[in-house]
Amino acid sequence: MKYLLYLCLLLAVLCATTHCHHEDICHEVSHTNLQDGIESLLTHNCDKQGSNYADFVFRFYKQVISKEADKNVFFSPISISTAFAMLAVGAKSTTLSQIFAGLGFDSLTETRIHDIHENFHKVLAVLNCTDVNITLNIGNALFTAVGYEPQETFLQNIKQFYDSEFFSINFHKPEEAKQQINNYVKEKTKGKIPELISHLDFSTVLVLVNYIYFKGKFFNILFQ
Repeated sequence: MKYLLYLCLLLAVLCATTHCHHEDICHEVSHTNLQDGIESLLTHNCDKQGSNYADFVFRFYKQVISKEADKNVFFSPISISTAFAMLAVGAKSTTLSQIFAGLGFDSLTETRIHDIHENFHKVLAVLNCTDVNITLNIGNALFTAVGYEPQETFLQNIKQFYDSEFFSINFHKPEEAKQQINNYVKEKTKGKIPELISHLDFSTVLVLVNYIYFKGKFFNILFQ
C-alpha cells in the first residue's frame, strides 16, 4: 500500500507534465482543502491517453528494488527526469533523442520539445506552491568548471524552464568545490542534506544538482 501511495503521488507529475494546462496553478491549489487538493493535482485537466513517462517511472522502480529487495525504497522520478531534461536543453540530434527516449517521450518535434520543457516548468510551479500545511522546495543548480561556461542561451533556458541557478566553480580544488556545492544544498534544504557529494575528481567540468526539501502536516495521513 505504501508503494502504491508513493507512486501515485509521484505519477501526478506524469499527468501534469504531459497533458495539463492551467492559468493560475498556485491560486487553484491554495483554494482547495488538503485531500481535495491532492486528488485535484492527480487528475487536473488530464486527458485519458496516458504517457510513456509512466514506463520510465516503473522501469526505474523495478530496477532499484531488484537490487534492494529487502529494503524500503523511496525515490523521486521528478528529480531524476528534471535533471535529464535540463541536460536536454543543451543537447542536439541523437543525444537529445536518447535523453527524451529514456524518459519516455517520443515523436519529438521542435514544438513538442518546447512543450515538454514548458510543462516541466508548470509541474515545478505546482510543487513549489506555498501552502499553510506544506513546505515543499524543489530546485536545481548547475556548477561548471571555470573556463567551461555554457552558452548564454542555454543558461537563459534552464533559468526560464527550471529556475536553475548557475555557478562557475574551480574543480581543480576538489575539496573546496565539494564544500561549496554541499553548503549550497545544505542551505536550500535547511540542513537536512548536509553532504550531497562525498567526492569530486579534479577533472570534473560539470555538476548538475536537484534538491528537495519537504515538510507537511499530511505526511502521517498519506503514509501511516
